[in-house]
Amino acid sequence: MNRGAWWALQFEVVTKNWTGLDDSTEAAPWACAAGTFLWRCSQTEMWYWVFLWALFSSLFVHGAAGVLMFVMLQRHRQGRVISVIAVSIGFLASVTGAMITSAAVAGIYRVAGKNMAPLEALVWGVGQTVLTLIISFSRILATL
Repeated sequence: MNRGAWWALQFEVVTKNWTGLDDSTEAAPWACAAGTFLWRCSQTEMWYWVFLWALFSSLFVHGAAGVLMFVMLQRHRQGRVISVIAVSIGFLASVTGAMITSAAVAGIYRVAGKNMAPLEALVWGVGQTVLTLIISFSRILATL
């Protein structure tokens, strides 16, 4: 099999779902091409999975910060209330940012005509949280 035929076969596997039908019918959640798993999904589904990874990684980070704040401020008169307020506002702000950036990432993937692998959704979602942590701890926003 020559190289051109091999690439045509790979493209055909990626563009068709597991039933062999075209994309106008219900697509499988993944398709196998050259040993890698690719999602066969719309922009909304890509946004959803990237957002879920960002949501749960942010929930983990804010949960750990909340527990630390409760422990450190347990004797303070209003420390527990301040802890709840601070964690709630921080979590809501990061979730709002994650919604916007996840939609942007999914839009770029869709315009580029690329499929998103599950590991890519993990990297984009958790990467948003990591980048938020780096910016928060670097205090670069205070210099603006």
